[in-house]
Amino acid sequence: MAQDALAELIGKLIDQPAERIVVGNGAAELIKIVSGHISGKLIVPVPSFNEYANAAPSGQVVEFPLEFPSFQLDVDKFAAEAIRVKADVAVVVTPNNPTSMLVPKLDLIRLAKKLETHDCMLIVDESFLDFAENPDQISLEQEIAVSVGLGSVIC
Repeated sequence: MAQDALAELIGKLIDQPAERIVVGNGAAELIKIVSGHISGKLIVPVPSFNEYANAAPSGQVVEFPLEFPSFQLDVDKFAAEAIRVKADVAVVVTPNNPTSMLVPKLDLIRLAKKLETHDCMLIVDESFLDFAENPDQISLEQEIAVSVGLGSVIC
């Protein structure tokens, strides 16, 4: 299996176990799988990279408006809305596209812990992380392995 071999190699490069890695033909393929086949109800902040909402079946997306003019995600309000609408998948793109706003790592960890108790998987899309300063200090990649309660986070 080519995917297994690739996952093993990638895991060695990024210091993650291969079983935590899904190999796809670009992010768009993985987004379609998550949005169209895994999630029943998906919640996404807006404005944001809308491929998740576009790939989800009609009527299964809840848009969470970011507050103008800061466009900063209030993770407590986002979690409350995800729980209220019974979302099973929540997506956060950080840094966000098109706003370029980052969600602080500690806020993402708090969000993950809140959602986990309500069976809501958090997807943290770090596709645009290369455009941020000090990406290794921002990314949740290494936190997944060491933090209890982050089993429901996908980066």
